[in-house]
Amino acid sequence: MPSEPLRILVIEEHQILRESLHMLLNQDERFTLCDSMDADEALKWLNCPDQEADVVLIGLRAEDDQSRAVKLVRKACPDAAVIGMVGIIEDHTKYEEAGCDAVWDKSTPPHELIDRIAEFMTE
Repeated sequence: MPSEPLRILVIEEHQILRESLHMLLNQDERFTLCDSMDADEALKWLNCPDQEADVVLIGLRAEDDQSRAVKLVRKACPDAAVIGMVGIIEDHTKYEEAGCDAVWDKSTPPHELIDRIAEFMTE
């Protein structure tokens, strides 16, 4: 297990989910939250050269935004694990095609997301 907590960036268009993930992730000492923002804020954050994340959670509905966000994350944080977060009616394959390492369904229990993030600590 790494001595430093995993740095997590949350890119989510719905404020209520951003804030919920923020609270959830801050309760686990294995993680530190880099920031939690919408897509526009994330573009600015990712373009700053000193920003780094180990895991990036992306929850955007528009396919173009998904693909663009994944590409920007890969460029800014090439070693980061990218997890696409999808709603119950969204197509999981779009995030996979965009290059995500994993896809998490927002309708599943939160502990499953925590478990999936923790798996990247050993990879």
